[in-house]
Amino acid sequence: MISYAQNFEDVMLARVFAGRDSGFYVDVGAADPVNLSVTKWFYDLGWSGLNIEPNKQLFDRLAADRPRDINLDCGVGAIASEAQFLELDVSELSSFDDRVKHNADGSGASGATRTVSVVPLTDLLAQHCEGRVIDFLKIDVEGWELEVLKGLDLRRFRPIVILAEATVPQTRVESYAEWEPLLLAADYAFVYFDGVNRFYLANEHADLKEHFNSPPNAFDEFETFPLVRAKADAAARLEAMHKLESSLIESERDRAARLIVIQEMEKVQRQSNAVLDRIRNSLLWRITHPEWLKRIRATSQS
Repeated sequence: MISYAQNFEDVMLARVFAGRDSGFYVDVGAADPVNLSVTKWFYDLGWSGLNIEPNKQLFDRLAADRPRDINLDCGVGAIASEAQFLELDVSELSSFDDRVKHNADGSGASGATRTVSVVPLTDLLAQHCEGRVIDFLKIDVEGWELEVLKGLDLRRFRPIVILAEATVPQTRVESYAEWEPLLLAADYAFVYFDGVNRFYLANEHADLKEHFNSPPNAFDEFETFPLVRAKADAAARLEAMHKLESSLIESERDRAARLIVIQEMEKVQRQSNAVLDRIRNSLLWRITHPEWLKRIRATSQS
């Protein structure tokens, strides 16, 4: 397995859905389709899903890379409305949450704010996923988790697993107390915390809890995407070096072959010059030698 996710969330989910080459996910705050993606591994297996990402740059990447998915460039909230969305230079940190905006202003982070349509998640699921089994729902919205969950009817739509970012953005401070009661009241049970996200299981799937007994480890047999990419880059560089080496060897062979031709041509030239020298010397001897001159005169008189 290749893990693309930031904190091995996809490894934990792969345990739950082991052996499945199809399924359906919902990713709220989907971000980049590859880098730090919780769903990339599943998409490559043959799964599909609904990705929601209001950041324009990230959405364009999703639309280009995930043709099998449903990709929406809107926000998700408690009610249908419009909200101010802060797009930061670090796209993955963009948010609707006023606390993120305040922290960005205090730290001098650069970004731009624009108005974005917000739709309750229940409405989006009703429009795009009615009648489908949702295997897992991932929520990563930089402090906006409560608003997302307030707009979700968990009696009507029941993902098997829900994982949500449970800390204040870019800190270790836990923030789940404000929204966890909504999940517990809807018959979901907390099963795992990875330091960033909290995982919940629908009570009717309690038998899957065993998959959350330990963190990702060697028995999961996975490699991280950065390591796989580094290996691929190293292999590509090595192949390029081998090609260059072969080219240099071939070039050296060509140079040696050209040198042999040049040497042969020089040899022929020397031989030609020697013949010409002999002919020229013979002519000079005949013209200048007394005996030869006598023969010429005798011939001419006769």
